[in-house]
Amino acid sequence: MSVVPITTERLRIRPLTEEDLAPVFAVLGDSVTTAKVSWGQPNLDTCREWLGRRIENEAGLGYSFWGVERLDRIGLVVGLCGYFPHDNELELGYVIRADYWGHGYATEAARAVLGASRLLGQDVYATIRSTNAASLGVARKIGLVGHGETTEDERGGLLVFRRP
Repeated sequence: MSVVPITTERLRIRPLTEEDLAPVFAVLGDSVTTAKVSWGQPNLDTCREWLGRRIENEAGLGYSFWGVERLDRIGLVVGLCGYFPHDNELELGYVIRADYWGHGYATEAARAVLGASRLLGQDVYATIRSTNAASLGVARKIGLVGHGETTEDERGGLLVFRRP
């Protein structure tokens, strides 16, 4: 069972397709947009692989990372939001293109995706770099709470936020 599409006041969150390679790379291939996330993509080939895994997750699991479009510009992917599967938990992630920062799109998309996670019956958490003030703000605005738990990836330490 898929939980998308999801429509919010200003956004549509929808499954990604192979035709989304260029808009996904516009997000994940931009060094400013992905400066504080560990899943930026350095070229079209790695982005194609990333996109393929997201499409497979959606088909097999019913959830994944999804495209975020503005309702007034359907077809324009301004970001990505969704889940990375980990055992019996879902890691929530969100990223909005740098040229669309400051409009609350990340908060709006992440809140909607977090709400939809209740249908999946799994715990949700987010990992965020301590230097990523904007992402920390989004996590807090949507009700995620840090309890001092940390983890690491190839780029260093991450704070863990969970639904209370």
